[in-house]
Amino acid sequence: MNFPFAFVDEVGFSDDPSQPFIAIGLLKVLKPDILLEDLHKHHFDYSSQNKEKRREIIDGLLTNPKALNMDEYNSIFLSTRHHEFKFENITFPSLERYKELVTILINYPMEFTCLVVDKSRHPLSQFDHFWQAYSYYLGCTLERINNPDEKLIVIADWVNRPKENSNSLLDHIKPLPNVANVLQADSQSFLLLQMCDLLMGTIIFEKKHEAGIFVESNKLKARLEFVEHFREKLKQTGNIKMGVIEYTE
Repeated sequence: MNFPFAFVDEVGFSDDPSQPFIAIGLLKVLKPDILLEDLHKHHFDYSSQNKEKRREIIDGLLTNPKALNMDEYNSIFLSTRHHEFKFENITFPSLERYKELVTILINYPMEFTCLVVDKSRHPLSQFDHFWQAYSYYLGCTLERINNPDEKLIVIADWVNRPKENSNSLLDHIKPLPNVANVLQADSQSFLLLQMCDLLMGTIIFEKKHEAGIFVESNKLKARLEFVEHFREKLKQTGNIKMGVIEYTE
């Protein structure tokens, strides 16, 4: 019996009209320790490089004031604090950093499953609360990846439970045969939750782009470039198994 970690992220559990889809992303990793070492090293190396570059620019301005070019300007204001990786944060200044993450990820075996729900066909109004919808669709995702040789340790992104609902997330999904235990966690503290967001964001972005939701912008171009890079990298190795489930009742 294997006990993989299942990192879960979600999007679309609101009345926001810019979110026509609900999605549950689940990243399953059997041995995450070495992968996490690589991700953390990339994160801290990048932050150190940004700090050094910023210091060089500031020191240069003090000795030789001048107008900054766009790259220097971005370097001055780019945050060097702890950064949460999210698909929504992809812009041209951060694009190379996100491409490097993909290069790390494709070297490790993992499975990613994304349940996609079209709100126009399955409105959230059929549920009493967003929490009820989230619990239900997470259960649907877990049921569809049931493997009799596995018990999943679920690490789920934090979703607030309403006070009037006494059932925890564990109460909802522990009865499933492939669940060993579950923990809700802040995604800022778990890089693999952030990687789950990145993979899920790629899938939902493509669906929204096909639906013509986005307007032309530099942010859109940066994300399109990232998705193309990601798809090309996936072709180079079979380490990441990607699966999309279109929800039907």
